[in-house]
Amino acid sequence: MHPLPTSFSRPGRLRRLSVVFAATLIASVSWAQAPELDGRPVPLGIVLVDSNGDLVPDAVGDTVLVAGRATISSGQLHRNWMEVFIQDESGGIKLVASSGAPTIVAGDSLIVRGRIDHELGMAQITDPIFHTVDSPPRPIKPLEVTDIGEDGLERYEGRLIEVKGTVAARVPNEAGDNLIILVNGNFVNVFAYANRLQPISFEGFEVGEYVRVRGIAGQFDRQAPFNASYQIFARTAEDITRAGLPPVWYRNTAIIVVLLLLVAAGWGIALRKQVQSRLSDLQVSETRYSHLFNAAGDSVLVHADDHTAGWIIDANNMAQRVLGYTAQEFHKLTLRTLAAEDAIPDVEEHLTDVKKRGGALHTILLKTKPGATIPFEIRTHHLNLDGKSAFMSIARDVSTRVAYEQGLIEAKKRAEDMEQLKSAFFINMSHEIRTPLTAIIGAAELLHEEVDQEQQEFTDLIEHGGKRLLNTLNAVLDFAQLDAGDVVLLPSPADVVEEIQTVLTMHKPDADTKGLSIYFDSDVGSLPTMLDRDAFQKIMGNLVDNAIKFTAEGSVRVTIETKPELIHLHVADTGVGMDEEFLPHLFTEFKQESDGFARSHEGNGLGIAIAKKLVDLMGGRLTALSRKGAGSVLTVSLPRTPIPIVGGDGIAVQMDATASPIASGIAER
Repeated sequence: MHPLPTSFSRPGRLRRLSVVFAATLIASVSWAQAPELDGRPVPLGIVLVDSNGDLVPDAVGDTVLVAGRATISSGQLHRNWMEVFIQDESGGIKLVASSGAPTIVAGDSLIVRGRIDHELGMAQITDPIFHTVDSPPRPIKPLEVTDIGEDGLERYEGRLIEVKGTVAARVPNEAGDNLIILVNGNFVNVFAYANRLQPISFEGFEVGEYVRVRGIAGQFDRQAPFNASYQIFARTAEDITRAGLPPVWYRNTAIIVVLLLLVAAGWGIALRKQVQSRLSDLQVSETRYSHLFNAAGDSVLVHADDHTAGWIIDANNMAQRVLGYTAQEFHKLTLRTLAAEDAIPDVEEHLTDVKKRGGALHTILLKTKPGATIPFEIRTHHLNLDGKSAFMSIARDVSTRVAYEQGLIEAKKRAEDMEQLKSAFFINMSHEIRTPLTAIIGAAELLHEEVDQEQQEFTDLIEHGGKRLLNTLNAVLDFAQLDAGDVVLLPSPADVVEEIQTVLTMHKPDADTKGLSIYFDSDVGSLPTMLDRDAFQKIMGNLVDNAIKFTAEGSVRVTIETKPELIHLHVADTGVGMDEEFLPHLFTEFKQESDGFARSHEGNGLGIAIAKKLVDLMGGRLTALSRKGAGSVLTVSLPRTPIPIVGGDGIAVQMDATASPIASGIAER
């Protein structure tokens, strides 16, 4: 007896298996082995041995070394999956590689090491280490399969096969397209994922057409005993082609010829042959229905078209498994009795829509036999069953989707509540603190006049700190109101030139204290327009204050530039400027280029953010240009709104917000 190949990670029952087949296979292949792939590969037929008949390979959990040729390229089945299949002369298996694995091309010869797993009824090697033999890819000839027994495609799993059969049905769904074909009395499901690099559609194939199908034999069975849901995974659109007339057509033609020849022998014989043919067709139809019905991945219920009762006539295997009732127990139930108590009106609406429109789609809560409730997306169509009206309902478990949607709704509600709580907190706290703070500042101003010069330094500190804190609170309150959407603009006639002069006059003492010059340039002497004066002064005040704060020496210049439809206001300084990396964060609240205890300037990071929100509210745009050490230019662009004037006849006219240019600037130079 030959010893077990060294590619198995543990001794055990597999040591008793022969490796003569592996030696024969490897003798025909040459490669440059990587260090982690040393050893003698084991034939896939030995790796897939199932000695106890539970349809799960004995080697699950073992680490093996195998060799074979790829039957499909990376990502060919599904765009987002690195799944390929390899096979040798004894069997085939799926490789589930990581997203960063090298691309595998169909026909590549591979040496693979990895752990054997079992998922969805199929053996696979997860996260394998593999080496591609340096040789031209050679395609594998598919195995022609004509005998599909009671075990379905179990013996061919993981291998490239070819079958021929008659199209019985096409069942598309969200995941992909299903083509059911009848092969020698057995139904085979051909499946193509929707999310793939090269789309495949079975829409062009009609029921009754005879087709040839090539693909990977596989399975999609979630639960033991893993003996259902066999299917063929198509690789490309060329894998499904028409193969001429089906054999049943030739058989029926022969039967007709024989019947015609036997007409002379007697009507009795002809009648008997016809009855046998009808019985055969009926058996095929019943077989087709049974296979399709029980192979469906969703719960399927057939119930009577009876508004008062509507007993369930039949339920497929999936419905019995999910809802927990036997086929006999389903016969005593209706769709109404399966529904949760508060979902009965939904069932009534669903059935009413089916009667009116011939079909309906609703999400309904159904009760399982143990008492749990599960949301199902139920699609119902009208069905003619043995000459009687009936309904067929296809129910899909959408509990995961419903839970996800509910989670999104709850998260949105929590976010909205937190936003409202934040705004209410800012507003309430600002009011609670601002009132006593105003009193403190007033008291400091009175004390300044009462104390001697030596103590006035301390009253100045109290007054300066109080005003700084008051400005911060005012900024927080303004931002909270803007963020909550509580600010309503009240436009009124105003002169932009006068408003800017007022702002500059208010900030001139601060500039004088730092030894800065303030300049104001305008291409017009006056600029009447409609705007909210308070909002406008806050915008320009914040911009000028920011320019003075970050300018140690030099000047601050405000410039008005008029356009036919816009007013451009430029606030330029010779200050410290900003890095280009910080500019995208300039309008973010509480954000400063230097922050923490080591920051170089006072401030709370709200002035520019408030100005940006007010400019947006006025239908304008705020932009910034800056360079470190070379100063900054912030530009406010606002729409020019004419001022309505009521004429002597009572008719409202508009005064254009344009003034004649001035000969010399009205700026302080």
